[in-house]
Amino acid sequence: MNVIGRTLPLHVAGPAPIRWKSWAVMWGLWTTVAIAFACQFYVANSQLGRHVPWSTALIRSLADWYVFGAISFLPIEMARRFSLDGGRWKLHLLLHLGAGAFFSVAYVSLRSAIGLLHGWPDPAMNSLGASLPRIFFMTWHFNFLMYWVLVGASHALDYYRKFREHHLQALELERRLMEAKLHALQMQLNPHFLFNSLGAIAELMHRDVKAADRMITRLGELLRTSLDSSSDQTVSLRREIEFIRRYLEIEQTRFGSRLEVRYELPEDLLECQIPNLILQPLIENALKHGIEPLARGGRIDISARRESSDLILEVADNGRGLPEVSMGRPPREGIGTSNSRARLRELYGNRALLELTTQPGGGVLARIRISGALPGSGTGA
Repeated sequence: MNVIGRTLPLHVAGPAPIRWKSWAVMWGLWTTVAIAFACQFYVANSQLGRHVPWSTALIRSLADWYVFGAISFLPIEMARRFSLDGGRWKLHLLLHLGAGAFFSVAYVSLRSAIGLLHGWPDPAMNSLGASLPRIFFMTWHFNFLMYWVLVGASHALDYYRKFREHHLQALELERRLMEAKLHALQMQLNPHFLFNSLGAIAELMHRDVKAADRMITRLGELLRTSLDSSSDQTVSLRREIEFIRRYLEIEQTRFGSRLEVRYELPEDLLECQIPNLILQPLIENALKHGIEPLARGGRIDISARRESSDLILEVADNGRGLPEVSMGRPPREGIGTSNSRARLRELYGNRALLELTTQPGGGVLARIRISGALPGSGTGA
């Protein structure tokens, strides 16, 4: 089977390294947090009667949080390499505890150095030896907590990415399964159509050799057209009707003047996409069960119309109609009709419907309704 589309890998890859776009988003988040804390610091000091310039509050807050941003690669990389949901989670937990302590010490060292360069408000913190212990005891627990917040956020993003990958894989497998089912149904339909046509040619050989010869030639052209579109699950209505016209030319050779065909197909609907070969089995049923048993022959009407956003396709004949229902059971459907139902179900789910009804004046009406196939335009006609 020729499956169209890119096949997703069936394994879940490890977390991808953070790219520059991710870093840009992260720095944007750090900046947002820093501005929020600067506002809090500024308002709190104003309420206490201490005047702190907004620029000072903002610079101090940016320095605090940008240091976190600069060393955030450590918990993110540790979370990527040493996951806590595997079989070695105890060892990984010990590694994270050590990395968390290192993260806190790194923050204290960097923040102290930046504070000395920028200048601390407290004159007592005029050296690295004086500022390090004070910042260490003031921020140690918060820094350690920040390490685990970043590890948790990294794990959460990784779980979300894996969930998305599994979801996409499930959708891809579902699509491939649907294509396999549709392909199997289409392969079941093509031999059925071919055998019926060959049977008609064999029957005609005993009555009109020239007509049978023309029928073989047209059947070859029809099969070539069918093979050209065999991999397409949907085609335009125009293309489907071109195929139907060629098919009916073959049948016209067999029926002669006993068969009349009428088309009612608005031009604006001819580019609508419909299932490939969806009309042929319905027309074949009309010929075999409706027209062929009648000595006088009959007529087949093929039409399409719009009802709001629904596309309606109809194949009607003026033949014998549906067989009588026996023992309370509906008549058994042939390969063509059951195949058409199955293909509509696989392609559209509950948005498509195929109905067979006996017409009041005689004959059978086969109607396909595909909901939402057209842009809506008011209420149904």
